[in-house]
Amino acid sequence: LRYYQERPLVAVVDKPVSVEPYATLLLGDVVGEFLEVATPSIGHLVLIPDSGAMTMTSRTYTTTPATTQTLGTGVPALTPTESLRLGQAKVIGALRDSTFATTHAARAGTFRTNIGLVETEGKSVTVKVSLLFFDGRSLAVGGAVAAKSYTLRPNELLQVNEIAAQIIGPSRESDYGELDNVQV
Repeated sequence: LRYYQERPLVAVVDKPVSVEPYATLLLGDVVGEFLEVATPSIGHLVLIPDSGAMTMTSRTYTTTPATTQTLGTGVPALTPTESLRLGQAKVIGALRDSTFATTHAARAGTFRTNIGLVETEGKSVTVKVSLLFFDGRSLAVGGAVAAKSYTLRPNELLQVNEIAAQIIGPSRESDYGELDNVQV
């Protein structure tokens, strides 16, 4: 199991994991406890099997200080062959991106939409992220397609919070309000 730590410093931490055939291994706090990396830490994990086939799932969460509730999401585990290559595109659809007022009022069923980008081949890359309506029409910013490019260093993880606001800019809420069923 390899951990590429982005912050607070750039580091790579490797630790062997052994799983018996047809068995399941559950690791709770992978970064803080299993890998013994000081937290808080931001990074991504890579499972590198030395034989056989494996499946991995993940849940990332944070604990609220006042109530000790956890807030989080499942994070898909992807194989290197599922990574995008030059000229390829991946559509992530049926997204809801609520306004600041809606999310901070903690209304049920409201979301802010973040995306994670990971460079998987050890080479710098630039990724263009576009924001579209569900029917494929582009949202527009000043008459141009709503898109933004992000450059990642080798093996870098980049989490872009509130992607609609990052792409559209300051007019995101006044021009579009609640965005429902959009795609990135």
